[in-house]
Amino acid sequence: MSRWLRLVYNELLKIMKRRGFIAPLVLLYLPVLVLGNWDYLEYQQQLKAGDWRQQVQEDIAHKRYEIQGAADSATVQVLQEQIAVGEYELQYNIPPYSAHSVTGFMNSSSALIPLIGMFLIFYASSMVSKEHSLGTMNFLLVRPPSRMGILGAKFASLAVLYMLFSVVLLFYSFIQGLFLYGRTAMTAVVLHVSGGTVQAESMLGATLKVYVLDALPLLLFAALAFSMSAVLRSSGPALIVTVLLFAAKGLIADQLSRFSWSKYIFFAHTNLSWNPNIFSVFVLLSYLALFLGAALFVFQRRDVT
Repeated sequence: MSRWLRLVYNELLKIMKRRGFIAPLVLLYLPVLVLGNWDYLEYQQQLKAGDWRQQVQEDIAHKRYEIQGAADSATVQVLQEQIAVGEYELQYNIPPYSAHSVTGFMNSSSALIPLIGMFLIFYASSMVSKEHSLGTMNFLLVRPPSRMGILGAKFASLAVLYMLFSVVLLFYSFIQGLFLYGRTAMTAVVLHVSGGTVQAESMLGATLKVYVLDALPLLLFAALAFSMSAVLRSSGPALIVTVLLFAAKGLIADQLSRFSWSKYIFFAHTNLSWNPNIFSVFVLLSYLALFLGAALFVFQRRDVT
């Protein structure tokens, strides 16, 4: 194992040996449990609702009526896509409640990924400042790895932590889905419109794609907290500011959308799982480099004695 990988390993050990590390693991399960009960109740209601084909036909007719009074082209496009999905369900005999399965519930549970982001922000906001407050930063700096290597290892451990929490959330949702729907409902498909045609995608594949696409935006906010912690040597402001920005990112993006320059602000690109595109990835990576670069610039020039 190289020296740098050992640094990453040591950072992960520091996190896992914290007294409260078990708390995030418990907090991840509780919303899965609540979401599972709600999902199963919805499934039972759909089964009792009667002929699903008739319901889909009525829903299609209602959406066609809504198109006539739609005020903008974006709304028309959304309604047309929903109609196309409904017609696909009728043509290939795919009832809407078929999404209530093990893999379907795993997909629904991906809505809890922002909770992982909160955990990352919490740990990122204290990784550097805590070393200063405990006086252990001096011990790190007398070792051969450079300051850049030390800072890089700390942030890399956050990426590993995201993967760890993601696996835990996937496992929890799989077990809960298995308990609710059994092994007979292991598979499902998700329907979406791409290039004007309806496509059926594996629910499991779609779920894993969400976890991959959500990684970059969450790590960006973790990088912001990490950078503020390194610059200010304090975890409090880094945690509070980043959590507030993370919670209000959608509202901020909406408020700034009226300006043409808003497309260059990272808040407008934090929903990669909904709208993946190269430009959004480029913007997020640029801000990620900016935050980490600022942290490195200050960290390399600061006297820690």
